[in-house]
Amino acid sequence: MVEFECKSWCPPELMLQNLASQLIEHQGSEDVGTTNWENNCRAGISELGDEWCRPSQESDKLFMSLGGQDLIEVGHPAPPEGVEDPRHHGASVLHLGPVGAGRVVAQDEQLRQDFSAKNGTLAYDCELGSVVESIYGNRKDNYILIRSIADYKDGSRRTEWQQYSALMAASVAKSLVEMIPPIQS
Repeated sequence: MVEFECKSWCPPELMLQNLASQLIEHQGSEDVGTTNWENNCRAGISELGDEWCRPSQESDKLFMSLGGQDLIEVGHPAPPEGVEDPRHHGASVLHLGPVGAGRVVAQDEQLRQDFSAKNGTLAYDCELGSVVESIYGNRKDNYILIRSIADYKDGSRRTEWQQYSALMAASVAKSLVEMIPPIQS
């Protein structure tokens, strides 16, 4: 039996998380391709070039380990009931939730599944713990970690998705910054 050590990192101020929730709400209520972060991404592509565009939907495959080297292809998680899946129209999907850290868990399929089932994690990042500890050590009350995923838990790297993934993370960050209310003096 494996026991996990969980550190529950949560910023004292949740303004950025609340703004991110608003972005996610708009994702399901607006026409596909019209969200602020998608507009920011299009502006970035026009500035950086077409190699930063979203790759073909056919290259976006998810796999699950059956143990050992055996993998099967699985579908993407379904959107909430009543919400059309933006991926059908070539758009990306934002998620907000906990991210797990730790090399031992991240590199073991069964441990990842067990940890995720117990803690509801959406993704894993081997170096995340030290980043958050640094934030806490510097006494930052407002922070949000924005992750755009091009590498999947099956260990495969989607190199054709890496540039688009980085641009999408930057587009979401820009959207959040634009939403921050001005400081009242």
